[in-house]
Amino acid sequence: RMGRRGLSGLIARAQRNAHGIVNLEGQHLGHGLYPLASFFNHSCAPNCVVSFRGAALRVHCVSPVAPGGEMTIGYVELYAPKAWRRQQLLSSKGFHCECRRCVLPDTDPAEAALEEGDNKAAARAREGRRGRGG
Repeated sequence: RMGRRGLSGLIARAQRNAHGIVNLEGQHLGHGLYPLASFFNHSCAPNCVVSFRGAALRVHCVSPVAPGGEMTIGYVELYAPKAWRRQQLLSSKGFHCECRRCVLPDTDPAEAALEEGDNKAAARAREGRRGRGG
């Protein structure tokens, strides 16, 4: 028999490891627990993305990963400003993000464009940084 403390801990772990299920239009359909997907760490500049075919979660690499390298996914909306992403991760997942994107200075062109709500400019700035090896 599980006591209140054990039950609340179990619920908290389930909430922290739940994945939002969305359709191709980005509409939220619900949440699911995918034990193998819980092994992927978060990055605001992930090298993998998650998609769904029905209720089945699929992970796709979107950039090269060195043998033995870490494969990461995004736990939050990646086109959101840094402060919002960090707050969401802290409140929903319990950690302060220190990924390579979150440690960029606030003057970074891509992050500054997101702060201003210009997703297209942010994408262009990120592409330019990738071309310079960043």
